[in-house]
Amino acid sequence: MEETSPKDQIDYQNLVERAEQVDATTFKVEYKDESVYVGEVREGRRQGQGKYTFPNQEFLEGTFVADKLEGKGVYSTEQLKYEGDWVDGFQEGQGTETWKDGSVYTGGFKGGDKHGYGEYKWGDGAAFKGDWCQGEIHGQGEFLFKNGSRY
Repeated sequence: MEETSPKDQIDYQNLVERAEQVDATTFKVEYKDESVYVGEVREGRRQGQGKYTFPNQEFLEGTFVADKLEGKGVYSTEQLKYEGDWVDGFQEGQGTETWKDGSVYTGGFKGGDKHGYGEYKWGDGAAFKGDWCQGEIHGQGEFLFKNGSRY
């Protein structure tokens, strides 16, 4: 049986610049676009626990299935951090999005958008509790203004 290097196992779309095996189950993969993945790899794909860091230092961390986050995971940028459920690479289910300005959304997501019941608290103290549809406030809900009044 012919030996294969980590790069041979991972370079399935000619996107990999360099790959090395870190330990028995972990690879470090450097891509041509300067992104980096550190984690489990199977059949040339991100599969299992890992962290994918984009060239701009944004990252995805959690369980990967066929190169996409699945289950619990984190997406972090300079402006926001999402922690919660993922399905087929999209925020789906329950999660929390925390923004640099102090705003926080906790609630449902579908296809990467706020969806279903959720609570959004702006950094200035105002808040909305209620229904969301495709990322927009929609349906029943209540606004709580920073002066204490409700609508």
